[in-house]
Amino acid sequence: RDKGDQDVREGVLASAILATTRNRPVMGFDGIGDRAIRVHAYRGEAERAVALLQSAYDEGFRSIYNDIGRLPCQYESLADDPDFKRILGQLDSEITRMRENVRGWIRDGVDFVGPPPEELAQL
Repeated sequence: RDKGDQDVREGVLASAILATTRNRPVMGFDGIGDRAIRVHAYRGEAERAVALLQSAYDEGFRSIYNDIGRLPCQYESLADDPDFKRILGQLDSEITRMRENVRGWIRDGVDFVGPPPEELAQL
């Protein structure tokens, strides 16, 4: 198979993925996660990818922090984008703070899982 056929197939697949993400939330049961961000980044459409990333960040989407670490090639085109770096810096700061909070709760013996089932039954 030649490179041209592969490019056409990848383009069709990317368009199909983007079509499934239109008018859908980022988070929740019907959420699309970071699919559209990855497609735009893969296509080299940094401005659109970063705009979607900012929107997802503003909605509270944080699991992308782990995705970026696991799938660096999909975000390669964004590596030098200053807004991408800024958002990653914000994510890094938040994740670091959250981890420090959890470590503190563990150290202090705080039950951050929730009340036992018998207490929930009384509510």
